[in-house]
Amino acid sequence: VILGFVPSASLALVPRAVAHLRRVLPDVSVTPREMMSFEQVEALNAGSLDIAVMRLPRKQQPFTMTKIWSESFMLAIPKDHLLASAEKVSVQDLNGQPMIGYSTERGGFLQEITSGFFNSAGIAPDVRYTVSQSHTIMSLVNAGLGIGLVPRSCALICMKNTVMRETVLPDALRSDLYMALGP
Repeated sequence: VILGFVPSASLALVPRAVAHLRRVLPDVSVTPREMMSFEQVEALNAGSLDIAVMRLPRKQQPFTMTKIWSESFMLAIPKDHLLASAEKVSVQDLNGQPMIGYSTERGGFLQEITSGFFNSAGIAPDVRYTVSQSHTIMSLVNAGLGIGLVPRSCALICMKNTVMRETVLPDALRSDLYMALGP
């Protein structure tokens, strides 16, 4: 079984899924493959991927998508930043703050939902860098280069110079993952 997954699924979901598959199907070989969502769509359509764990594709696809994971966001903050001492951070606290954001390169799903949220809330963080992966945001935050809004599972990444804080966000702002099966 070839299991494709977006990099952000590697922190919490994929280890559980692979362990579950090994338990219930011990004679089946599982090959995990880290892939972006658009790469998984191509692989599913080409018949070279059995299971996909991805973001919702922009265009309608010939396969069924089932939501299997949904998580809220947390704020990653350098430990010496003013907001690091707050138990909870309000959305207004993010206005004008140096931020590491998501890029549109290699997908852009998280960029679309976070920038859409900031725009609708009237918040304008000072986006200093944009990257495509949450673990890169965590690394740049750890280097003190800004704060970052990341899926809750990123709290599993323990970085010496980073603290994770709850942020008052709307319930609809979530990082969702979907499963699709190949032919």
